[in-house]
Amino acid sequence: MAANGDGPINHPRLRALDLPPLGIPNRPAPLVTRSLLFLGEGSDAIIGTRRGDGDPDDPEQDQSWRWGPMFRAWDKATGEVVWETELPAGTTGGPMTYLHEGKQYIVVAVGERDEIPEWVALALR
Repeated sequence: MAANGDGPINHPRLRALDLPPLGIPNRPAPLVTRSLLFLGEGSDAIIGTRRGDGDPDDPEQDQSWRWGPMFRAWDKATGEVVWETELPAGTTGGPMTYLHEGKQYIVVAVGERDEIPEWVALALR
């Protein structure tokens, strides 16, 4: 099992502990292939908290770790992240895949409460 996202590891009260990724309280939908699992970190449009809401020095209020714009591929056999990219915003829906003229693509919806949603298409090599 591997955590999806860093979680609050960079919070001033936790930073000195040098914690591994802890994950985030979100439920983004995965895309599973024969050998990989693709998953985004989710969006504030889903869980209703803006990145940065609250007092960052108060762990009860800091929301900066609750979601993120990263989209990753994990090796299903090892649990290791084999690829990641930063999207324009957090994912708001499950990734889709399609084949066009022999090339495979992954498309995912992204957005935030304060941003216009959009689709992002990624080509696989």
